[in-house]
Amino acid sequence: MMEYFEMPSLSQTGQLDCGVEVFRKLAGVSRAELLKDLPQAINGKISVIQWEEWLTVKGFIVDRHQRDEDYTLPCAHLIRRHPHYHWIYEDMTGIHDPDPKFACVPPKLIKLQGYSEGRELTISVRTS
Repeated sequence: MMEYFEMPSLSQTGQLDCGVEVFRKLAGVSRAELLKDLPQAINGKISVIQWEEWLTVKGFIVDRHQRDEDYTLPCAHLIRRHPHYHWIYEDMTGIHDPDPKFACVPPKLIKLQGYSEGRELTISVRTS
């Protein structure tokens, strides 16, 4: 029996809007809803603290994990990509990178170790 894989569910449209895709998935909201709340996110103009505050307003308990700490799923990883930073999403199905270069890569094949500059921090969410 042939096994099918889940195609990536995130796809950024601009160079700096990876956070829009990752945090809408993390919060379970639409792109439109996220951009209504945080219109500056389309240009990557949201700080880690602003993302955490937005998730808290949405009713989540937010946990921040440093690069060498264990984390829980689902979560958003901030990856250093010289000269910028890039958000990716991880859940039980694997890592989802919204970069169009990953459009045909199954989530289970993407590994954190594959990001040469590494994970800076991770934000995980849970409900009360």
